[in-house]
Amino acid sequence: EVVGRVEKNRKGVLKDKKRQMDEAVSILDFETAAILRDEIKVLVDSVEKKRKKEQKAQKKAQADII
Repeated sequence: EVVGRVEKNRKGVLKDKKRQMDEAVSILDFETAAILRDEIKVLVDSVEKKRKKEQKAQKKAQADII
């Protein structure tokens, strides 16, 4: 349940950042758009890193069972 709430919150944050980035581009504020793009990349990368770490731990746990 906690994981689901965190995932939902993360998706909301990403959606909001993307909306802000699109808005910045529409008013030709490319500097702000670039900052938001970089923030989005950091969020996505951190989630991917965490996901890979969890998958590795699961594989190890499964190997330990066998």
